[in-house]
Amino acid sequence: MDEQMLRRALMEANLERFRDVLEGADRDWDWSPRYLRSRTRLLADPFGWAKRMTRPVWKRAARAAACAALACLVTLGGLMAVSPTVRAAVLGWLREITENGIFYTALGNRDGAEDHEPPDWMLTDLPEGWALDSASDLGSSAEKQYRCGESWVRFICSYPDEGTIGWGVGDPESGESRREVTVNGYTAELYGDERRAMLVWQDEDGTLFYFTSAHVDPDALVEMAASAAPEEFEIPAYTPVWLPEGYWAFETTGSGGAAQETTWLSEDGEDSLTLLCAATPLTLPEETPEDVTVNGETAQFWAAEEPREESDSQITVGGELVEGNSVDVGSVTITTGTIAGPQSASAATLAWQSPEGIFFRLHGTESMGTLLRVAASITEATEEQNTTDSFGG
Repeated sequence: MDEQMLRRALMEANLERFRDVLEGADRDWDWSPRYLRSRTRLLADPFGWAKRMTRPVWKRAARAAACAALACLVTLGGLMAVSPTVRAAVLGWLREITENGIFYTALGNRDGAEDHEPPDWMLTDLPEGWALDSASDLGSSAEKQYRCGESWVRFICSYPDEGTIGWGVGDPESGESRREVTVNGYTAELYGDERRAMLVWQDEDGTLFYFTSAHVDPDALVEMAASAAPEEFEIPAYTPVWLPEGYWAFETTGSGGAAQETTWLSEDGEDSLTLLCAATPLTLPEETPEDVTVNGETAQFWAAEEPREESDSQITVGGELVEGNSVDVGSVTITTGTIAGPQSASAATLAWQSPEGIFFRLHGTESMGTLLRVAASITEATEEQNTTDSFGG
């Protein structure tokens, strides 16, 4: 047998071996899409296909993982663009329920975080008897407190820049009262009961709307929160030209907005004055006031219920008592003082409304004559007055 006969014998053997396969070659095969893609790549670039197949398995796995991660990022970006819920979850706040309470921590990745002006939102539809009690700035957030008798609502509106806001009730079962409600189209979390409640949601930009209340029905809290809206009306910045000698500006909200509050402390930290100006009614003492006049406008004065008592607060550094109410520790000055709140029995209150419709409330531990003199000197602040920290009689 020569080489040609051997070759033909092998060909006939192969033909017999694969007869069943060859007989079905004319029918339509149902090839998988994955197989067809593989064959297409092979025919399009045989040498490239062979090179890829000779790569180590770990390199092919790493490449596949990188492609998957990129696909996830692209998908997430698309979802953020079309889904407010996904955008808020990525840009906003992380909720944590522990035995110490319920906390929301900012993820700190808001676009334009260099803008430090806090969000200026107000409750625009308050039930009868409710009024604004205080206003303050907290960096990237703003706080408003509303009151009606013994009931109060605290409202914080915060950008997701930094920090943690929470309800430290110390109750391991605090999260079990959670139920979902809808506020202005957003899904919100409602906790607690009439004695104490918390309501939280965030919008599509990750801005947090955080409410706590006392002696308020939770459903009533939801109704009040639904009136939260950015305040378009901006009142001028007001400041007194005259203050008792030694007073200095301790704390103030940012200029502009619908409500501004500034507190001044005396040099010894024992006395305080607080001016709240707003485009909405303010809380006032329930007792009958004495009618007085401020710059020709009718005003009301409430005397303090109890005289101020000297504070026994002291500063110690390294176990040693420091004289006075301030001390320098490194580059930081620590100051102590007592600030009389609007509900304090030691605070007298003076309230009036300007012809432009702005509500003013001045309260503190000073006499009626001093409050009237301060009120009469209040004017729209100039740029220089906005930067002045101290006053002299």
